[in-house]
Amino acid sequence: MAATFTVYDADDYGIGLDVTMTDDAGAAQDVSAATAVTYLVDLPNGRGQKTWAGAFINDGTDGRVRYTLAAGDLLVDGRHMAGEWKVRVRLTYAASVKTSAEMTLKVVR
Repeated sequence: MAATFTVYDADDYGIGLDVTMTDDAGAAQDVSAATAVTYLVDLPNGRGQKTWAGAFINDGTDGRVRYTLAAGDLLVDGRHMAGEWKVRVRLTYAASVKTSAEMTLKVVR
């Protein structure tokens, strides 16, 4: 499930970071039993981590989740932070937690 998202400016927002949770064969997984969808975001150059609350795009049975960038999400200490941000999706279930493979969010400026 390796994916790359490209955002052209750290001031951009309203962009959906859509992910389909899949198995090793690439088949979409039913994630509707998850109680929380969290995007774990590692900042460029080891500057720390952010978490963003995601949601199902539909009802979760198709494995599709989304986080929509809000104003300021791509700023660090109020400044633009161009570079490669590493993103993983964590699904929380009643008795387990599952985390996706790492994806890349490229912020150009």
